[in-house]
Amino acid sequence: WYGIDETLWGVTYANKTFVAVGDYGRVLISTNGKKWTSVWTGIDYHLSAVAYHYKAALFAAVGQGGTVVTSEDGLAWNEQASGVDSYLWGIKRAARTFVAVGDNGTIITSPDGVTWTKRPSGTSNGLYGAAFGRRTFVLVGDSGTILQSARVPIPE
Repeated sequence: WYGIDETLWGVTYANKTFVAVGDYGRVLISTNGKKWTSVWTGIDYHLSAVAYHYKAALFAAVGQGGTVVTSEDGLAWNEQASGVDSYLWGIKRAARTFVAVGDNGTIITSPDGVTWTKRPSGTSNGLYGAAFGRRTFVLVGDSGTILQSARVPIPE
């Protein structure tokens, strides 16, 4: 396979580019899914998930210690202040909002991938995944936890 030792935890495809993220800030990018280029984000924390903001043309990846990093092209990455230190396991971008979830019921949101706001979850269970459909976010986690947002207005 590719020949790296680090575990890769998340992948997305957008803007004609695959972006995979993993241990020790490792990012791999590819335009065809066959030939990959290894990129270091400048951080040593594990990255667990990645999403893309089409309007802003921005990738955002999350991970260990509340890490959030962003990139316009998958090559150059910038660390953003998330305001949390919990491990972030999942991220979804929909309805003009990034939603990232993690340990201890952590939920953070951002309109642009740069400015993040912590949101109450009502649970201390770990949250690992997020989806958007029928104008609502659904978050899942430990012990069968399923959280659903209020209906989200679809932006003009």
